[in-house]
Amino acid sequence: MPPPLLLNDGTEIPQIAYGLYLVQKDDAARCVSDAVKAGYTQFDGAAFYDNEKEAGRALPDDAWYTTKVWTTDSSFDDAVASVKRSRAELGRDLDLALVHWPVPGKHVETYRALVHCKEELKIVKRVGLSNYTQEDYEELERSGLTKRCPPVVNQLEVSPFLYRKACVDYFQEKHVVVQAFKPLQRGAALDNPVVEAIALKNGVTPAQ
Repeated sequence: MPPPLLLNDGTEIPQIAYGLYLVQKDDAARCVSDAVKAGYTQFDGAAFYDNEKEAGRALPDDAWYTTKVWTTDSSFDDAVASVKRSRAELGRDLDLALVHWPVPGKHVETYRALVHCKEELKIVKRVGLSNYTQEDYEELERSGLTKRCPPVVNQLEVSPFLYRKACVDYFQEKHVVVQAFKPLQRGAALDNPVVEAIALKNGVTPAQ
C-alpha cells in the first residue's frame, strides 16, 4: 500500500480505501474480511449504502472507517441521528463523517451537525465533504464553520477520464485532501489502451 496522506488536523489517512457502495448486506462481512486480508486499512461507507451493520462485523478495531450522511438527513437533527445510527451499527466511533451531497439550502446545517458530533458528542474524530464544488465550499465558508472546524477531505469523482483540475487545485489550496471515488471507473479504465500503454511504460499494472 502507498504511504498515508497528511490531513489538515495533523493526522494521517490511508491513501487507498475499500469502497462499500453496491456491496450487498449478505456479502458485506465477507468482502470486508477479504479486503483486510488483501491489506486494506481504510473502508469507505455511507448510511445510504445500507450495509454498515454487516460491514462492521468484520471491521478490525484499528481500521479506518468513513461514513456519509445522505440527502434525506440534511437537517441538523436528522444528520446527528444519522451519525448516531451509523456509530451504533458499527459498534465504534467513526474516523470520518462526510456530508454526502451538498443539498442546496441545507448542506451548511448538515455540516454543522457533523461538527456537533465531533466537538460535543465526540463520536466522530474528523469531518469532511463529498461532491462539493467551489461554489458549495464558498457558501460553507461564509457560515464560519470552516474556520472553526475545517473539513479534512472532499470526496470527488476523479479519474483519468474525469480530471477536474480546477476543482482539485482549489481544494488543495484550501488544504482539503481530495479523495477520488470511482477512480477506475468501476473497472472500465483497466482496459483502456492509453491507460494500458502508460502502465506498460512504467512497469506497473493498469490499476496501479
